[in-house]
Amino acid sequence: MTEGKKSPEPNADDAVERLLAQAEPRPAPPADVTARARMAVMSEWQGVTRRRRRWRVAAAAAVVVTATTLVSINSVPENMAVVEVASISKSTGESGLLRNDRTLERVSDQQIIRSGQTIVTGSGSSLGLAWYGGGSLRVDENTTLRFLADDQIELQSGRVYYDSRSSIANGSSLVIHTDYGDVRHVGTQYMTDISETDLLRVSVREGQVAITGLYYEALAGVGEQVVLHGDRAPLVTKLATHSAEWRWVETVAPTVDMEGKTFYDLLEWVCRETGLRYRFEDAAAEEAAHESLTGVEDGEPMVLLRVGAAAAQLTIEQVDGVIVISQRGP
Repeated sequence: MTEGKKSPEPNADDAVERLLAQAEPRPAPPADVTARARMAVMSEWQGVTRRRRRWRVAAAAAVVVTATTLVSINSVPENMAVVEVASISKSTGESGLLRNDRTLERVSDQQIIRSGQTIVTGSGSSLGLAWYGGGSLRVDENTTLRFLADDQIELQSGRVYYDSRSSIANGSSLVIHTDYGDVRHVGTQYMTDISETDLLRVSVREGQVAITGLYYEALAGVGEQVVLHGDRAPLVTKLATHSAEWRWVETVAPTVDMEGKTFYDLLEWVCRETGLRYRFEDAAAEEAAHESLTGVEDGEPMVLLRVGAAAAQLTIEQVDGVIVISQRGP
């Protein structure tokens, strides 16, 4: 069940004073024409997509906010050490790490991500990251994400998906900070989206998610999508775990190692990645699913399932959110 209650009001004066205290002069950008062009594009993008908390909008603080963001975009708070937080396991399109001069350094698979760094994905791009605290973090297109610590990230624009997997067993719990509230999970799979102005959308595929908004708090469960929009009460709707809204996360799903595993193991993994359920047509099909497969495969879950089904002499069909498995005919 989803619950909603009032959150404490933010203190505008304290926030502005902290921003003023942190501001420092910004050095001039390099003269190179290419760098200037890229910087201009990045500036425009950030100006459109970057969201800031409501109490930062005072005119006297606007310039200070921009200066502070530029100076600290690849830094961490003084009391936090720089640590390795994740590595890129899979990518599509072009994405980059944002430098202090607002140019982008293109990222590559297996690259290590550290606290204090900010990553930006372009249109048609996405990233899959192995989160060192346990689990899989995936970043959708047109997203800006800053890594604060090994258990905290700041979603500045766009959409991310997190699959906690073993993180709870490891004592780790990721917190996603946004300008509209913070999102915490309890052993789950969920999406956090701030692609629209003044709006925080959280969708839950498994487990529970606690949301602490600027004005309200909410608890969302399986198959629910909660929207916090300004000072309005939380809006709760249903979202199927296999809905098309989840489809993008499959493109950067982790590589699956099938050495010594069975088609049944592959089926379980695919259902976790897609939100689908499965059903065997008969006992013979279920028995065949326990035959061993081999190899390390890389690809989207349903594509891999079809490959595995062919190897196991099985046929699969998707019907109303259910994968139906039967024996292949003669």
